[in-house]
Amino acid sequence: MDENLEGFRNQIQELDREIVRLLQERVRLAIEIGRIKNSRSLPVADLAREREVISNVLSVPHAPLDSQALETLFLWILTICRKAQIDTHSPSSKE
Repeated sequence: MDENLEGFRNQIQELDREIVRLLQERVRLAIEIGRIKNSRSLPVADLAREREVISNVLSVPHAPLDSQALETLFLWILTICRKAQIDTHSPSSKE
């Protein structure tokens, strides 16, 4: 049983690393979008687009994940991406 436990933990560790890599890529893309928004004088927050992202995520089969938990997770991801956009274009980041 301990071998299975360790095996599962190792698999989770690899998945965690992949999740971090994917989050890094998502933030990089969000920063690029932020640059475009900044050049067009568009606001960072686009609540309609954020609702669309949540709707798209929830439309994907996600059992055994709870819908509310998945929505909460993606709201946090969107918040992190929005903050990265803001931080990239704040006056102190241009020094």
